[in-house]
Parts: sequence; structure tokens; C-alpha cells
Amino acid sequence: MTVSGSSGAGILIVGDSTVDWFIAEPAGGHREAVETRYLWAMTEGPGLSHISGGAALDYDILAATAELAASPMPVVGPIIPEAIRANPTSASITRTFSSWAPQPRTTGSKQPVWRMARFIGLHPAGDLPVEL
Repeated sequence: MTVSGSSGAGILIVGDSTVDWFIAEPAGGHREAVETRYLWAMTEGPGLSHISGGAALDYDILAATAELAASPMPVVGPIIPEAIRANPTSASITRTFSSWAPQPRTTGSKQPVWRMARFIGLHPAGDLPVEL
């Protein structure tokens, strides 16, 4: 990959992208601080959240990491438009759904962390827009 104004080095990310939807199911009124990769602040009941998945998630992670380097490296990859990413019914991209719940950090631990409780399923994309 060659990027104008660069040394010619860079990262090109290709592949399928998804939007991954998480249904948070707190354990009966659990109010302790929960360490989690996803920042959810729930006071009562379930929550719904989403992130880019697949190649789009790889791009997000590698682009953020590359910016931290002493000599940043260009990263090119898929970016899912917000209108598609924020719509759980969009047929423009494959969507996955899973249920997450607080679980002990380790066996016997009192400290909870968010873990996938079950994979619910997926909806394949119906028609992929040109921008993806």
C-alpha cells in the first residue's frame, strides 16, 4: 500500500464487517462497579449497545493504536456509516446479537465483569450499499 507523503508503509484492512449488538442483562439489581470493555452506566433493567465488528472493528483498533506510535503509520479500512451502524434493523450490513451479563471475574471471585451469556443469532445483510 502506498500513501501519499508516507514512506510507503501502511496497513490495509479488508474483509467482512458487521454491527454487533449487545443486550446487557444485569443480575437482579446488581449495582457494584463492573469492569468492562464497554462503558455502560445502567441504574436499572437491561441495556442495548453496539459496536462495529469484523474488519471495521479491526480498523478501529489498529487506527487508534497507530495514532499512539512515535511514528504513526497510515491505516486504511472499512468505516460503517453511523446511520447504518446505529440501526438494529438495517439490512445494509450483517448484524449479530448477543446477551451479556455480569459474571465472576474468576471462579469464586466477588468482583463481576461483563461476559457473553449467549449468542442469540445474526441477520445477514440484504443489500450492501456502495459505501461499504
